[in-house]
Order: sequence, then structure tokens, then C-alpha cells
Amino acid sequence: MVRLFPVCECIIKPAVHPVNRGFNSIIEATVHATRWKRTGDPALARLIRHHAGIVRKCGGTEEMKALSLLYSYLPDLP
Repeated sequence: MVRLFPVCECIIKPAVHPVNRGFNSIIEATVHATRWKRTGDPALARLIRHHAGIVRKCGGTEEMKALSLLYSYLPDLP
């Protein structure tokens, strides 16, 4: 049997990572894109375009690169 008691504690580096709507929308668009590739459902294509619009409005450089990459995999998106 071992007993441990904290002697001291300190926060070395706070790990707060803000997430914006553009980041969340690129994730949503990617999920819809994987489903759209399998089914071709027009409703999913509309959702992809909806989230792409949010990425364009709220996303930063990294989200725009991700959106460009996503669209490179969806050349036949209506």
C-alpha cells in the first residue's frame, strides 16, 4: 500500500486553445463530404456549401487551406 500526498502544484503553461466557427465548420464540412462521396445526396452537398461559406467568413489561413484541400477531393460537387 502506498499513500501519496501532493506537496505542491504549479501550472507550467496554460493550455487554452480558442476554437473559432471556421474551424468547427471545416470539421462539419469534412464529415458531410465523406457521407456525400458515398451517397451523392444533394442535401449533403448543400450542407458542405453552407459550412464552406462559414469557413470563408470566420476561418483563418489554416481553415482556408483545409477548405481548399477538401474541395480538391470533391471535383464533382454540384
